[in-house]
Amino acid sequence: MRRVPLVAAVLGAFVLGAVVVATASRPRVIEPARIHVIERAVSDRVIDTGKPGDTSGDLLTFHNPLYDAQNKVRVGHDQGECIRISPHQGTWECRWIAWLEGGSITVEGPFSDGKPSVMAITGGTGMYSNARGTLLLKAASATAFHFIYKVRP
Repeated sequence: MRRVPLVAAVLGAFVLGAVVVATASRPRVIEPARIHVIERAVSDRVIDTGKPGDTSGDLLTFHNPLYDAQNKVRVGHDQGECIRISPHQGTWECRWIAWLEGGSITVEGPFSDGKPSVMAITGGTGMYSNARGTLLLKAASATAFHFIYKVRP
């Protein structure tokens, strides 16, 4: 009977060790970083969910390519949705994920028509699995947006 607890303890230590080694070997955000990409809004679609026209509850969906800060080289893509909160104030509540080399970054927060918006980085995958910080979103044109991620561990 003493063997069972001993075997369980040894097995548990082995599993814990394997998890620590696997976690330690993955690249992760270890210092603050600034990532600047440009989204080309080519797929944005507003779905009218209530009264015709721009009303609270309308849904914006998108899945767009992301380019480098010079808007020349494709570096990833995104997808997400926004819900219209107030047409009068020009506000949406949004969440989306951006896939970049090394992993993905998820954001959530308010988007305002016609002015810069700041959203929270809520996590990620791959090298961004421990990411936190903010995203500054600014219009570059009617169909392109600067996404400036300030990522911290």
